[in-house]
Amino acid sequence: NVIPMIEPPLSPLVSIALEAGPGVVLTWSAQSGRTYRVQFKQNLDDVAWSNLPGDVTAAGPSVTKLDTNGDTQRFYRVVVLE
Repeated sequence: NVIPMIEPPLSPLVSIALEAGPGVVLTWSAQSGRTYRVQFKQNLDDVAWSNLPGDVTAAGPSVTKLDTNGDTQRFYRVVVLE
């Protein structure tokens, strides 16, 4: 018998907003007590994702993270840590 592997649900990105000054605010749905890591790529052809410094532990149903990346275009994903 093969036991199917169940992946944890993805954390959907709820909103991305420009911050006053050089930065982007990311907000996503979360499970309280879980820890999340935001990763980014400069373009979608890049193979590897880079980590934004500082993982975030959710204290409620959503999490907000500021990326002070300046004027650089980035693509983001959120990873749930075990």
